Amino acid sequence: MTINEWAGIIALPIAVVNLAITIYKEFIRKPKLQIELILSEWIASGQGIIDFQLNVRIKAIHGDVHIRSVRLLNKKHQLHSLALVSAPHFTSVFSIEKQKGCYYPLAYANEYVKEDLTKTSRFMESLGELKDKGIREVEELKITKDSVEILTFAGRIIGTLSSEWMTRRSIPDDAWFLQIAYDRKKSKMIRLP
Repeated sequence: MTINEWAGIIALPIAVVNLAITIYKEFIRKPKLQIELILSEWIASGQGIIDFQLNVRIKAIHGDVHIRSVRLLNKKHQLHSLALVSAPHFTSVFSIEKQKGCYYPLAYANEYVKEDLTKTSRFMESLGELKDKGIREVEELKITKDSVEILTFAGRIIGTLSSEWMTRRSIPDDAWFLQIAYDRKKSKMIRLP
């Protein structure tokens, strides 16, 4: 056998190994998010009013990740005109309806809050105090490789007024999810207990 034949025989396994490494790096080992729910509290503070607090640990694996959006969604119920009130502006964000269910964009998060705010009798005042302790926009938030962010999402969902005088419709407490969209078209969803 000539040297050219030996080179051809040796080049084939090297090319296969090189192709396998490229496929692993480019397609299998893409940056991903790992999400862990630390605290999920939902307290009905009145007829048609729910106060909530979600503490979430987010870790970037295999590379940097850019968060595009965070949504609180309900896949089961068509919840017309519910309002979400949260820091820093305390203006109502109304639900955006989909074919099945609806969602609320969560544009801001606090730095990690250890105490459970839903247990206090002054929930909205506690949210106002959090505004001064470090609130950040979550859209285009960059999480570097192998770093961990712990964020707190807190707010109040207010139901619509019913036809009866000064009463609100009840809000279902099932089928709620937290969805975090990142990079181009990727998203991760966790069910809220």
